[in-house]
Amino acid sequence: MPLKRNVLIVDDKSIILSFLKTGLRRYQDRLSIFTATNVEEALKTVEANRIDFITTDICIPGMDGFELIKRAREKNPDTRFIVMTAYPCEDYLEKCRKLGVIDFIEKPFD
Repeated sequence: MPLKRNVLIVDDKSIILSFLKTGLRRYQDRLSIFTATNVEEALKTVEANRIDFITTDICIPGMDGFELIKRAREKNPDTRFIVMTAYPCEDYLEKCRKLGVIDFIEKPFD
């Protein structure tokens, strides 16, 4: 049996979490999906599990997605990240590049 990968989806909008989790459900034999609505919750998941991949919104109440990336990377430097945002700007893209984010997705998306 192949090793399951742990994926964490972080967004303060429950509809986004549901949409992405439903879309990934077809890979449930290969992925374990975790969700969080804020950075604090996400960091608890990162502390309790080896997370291989995180997709996160940038604009989350409290700490932002950039802070999550920094802290999660401290826990596991091999974690990969995709950032989602409804507010794309050059500053965000530059921060993503510096943090080693593998992709940047603009919301809304299908």
